[in-house]
Amino acid sequence: MISNIARSMREFQKTNRITKQCLTNTQYLYSCIKSNTSCKVKVKAVLVVSNKTNTTKIIVHLVVQLENKNVEGEAMMLEPSYDVFSLKDKSYFDNIKDFMDTYSHKFNDVFKDTFKKTISEFINFTKFAERINNGELLICDKKFYDDQADYIESIIKKTKN
Repeated sequence: MISNIARSMREFQKTNRITKQCLTNTQYLYSCIKSNTSCKVKVKAVLVVSNKTNTTKIIVHLVVQLENKNVEGEAMMLEPSYDVFSLKDKSYFDNIKDFMDTYSHKFNDVFKDTFKKTISEFINFTKFAERINNGELLICDKKFYDDQADYIESIIKKTKN
């Protein structure tokens, strides 16, 4: 059920060309899981790095993590945002140390300011994650949230019939 909701969310976002709504997407998926399952779930801030030919794109982002372990013994991460899901050759980092160990060689003097802004934004996103995990409702775009919720509910009703 959970993976179907995440997949349907991404389908809705793709169809409606929704981008840069990870806070609202994550809040919706987190709320669905908390309300409808007994799974232990939390929101996490991540750095997503997409490596295209001659280009590295860094995105500060939020994801949902199921605490229930998969067969490899790892917590399962759910990507609720189509714009990030659709990136090619991407890696997720949930802490600055691992990110730095992998990519610090790319941060020459030209990118130092960008890097500082990225770390500052990551810290802010970590605070958003904490607020959601503590029960606060964070939505950036109420109309989008409601429209996506209506779409997901219609999909769920169709699968029950």
